Amino acid sequence: MKKVLLFNLILLLMPIFVGSCVNKVKDSSSNMKDNDYPVQKLDSSQSSHIKLSFQGIAIEGSHSEFETKILEQGYKIAERNDENNVYEGNIEGEKVDIVVYYNSSTKKVYLCRIIIDCGNSYDKARAKFYYFKDLYKEKYEGFALNSDMMDDPDTESFSLVVIEPPVHEGSTVLGMIAFSIDQNNPGYKLYIDYENTETLAS
Repeated sequence: MKKVLLFNLILLLMPIFVGSCVNKVKDSSSNMKDNDYPVQKLDSSQSSHIKLSFQGIAIEGSHSEFETKILEQGYKIAERNDENNVYEGNIEGEKVDIVVYYNSSTKKVYLCRIIIDCGNSYDKARAKFYYFKDLYKEKYEGFALNSDMMDDPDTESFSLVVIEPPVHEGSTVLGMIAFSIDQNNPGYKLYIDYENTETLAS
């Protein structure tokens, strides 16, 4: 709920936010190879916009379509539920669980959560948080505005508002990626949530 409120606040402040931050964002997309894009480019028969994606899989469509694509990436099914599916695999050398949430009625995917187990060490959780935070800030340069740009860095949460480049006032918001450290006694987990904008805004 807190993240949804934050996201909606950012949407309301977007014209001001973009105006103050756009000069801090370089459009580095021209230097990236097609398979390095952090957003999924869909052809005109599917959509007129590019989409926020996880491992090249757009955060949209049916959960069965998403599953087919994520299994092709080498991830394995761990569990299936009525409102989410869980997969296992590796990202950046880390063993991860990936939870794909979908609407139980429409079966449409709206959130993809990466979960990294950090054991019982808060210091380890913080180290992983900063590692992935820096990694994503670099990867999404030119594609996103982030919470650090608001000069309010947080040691346990971080978010990126992913925008269709080039970033300027009026650009289409594609989604949000939120990072957080979760204390799940007695251990800690790092969450990285890819959230569909249309679902969050509705």
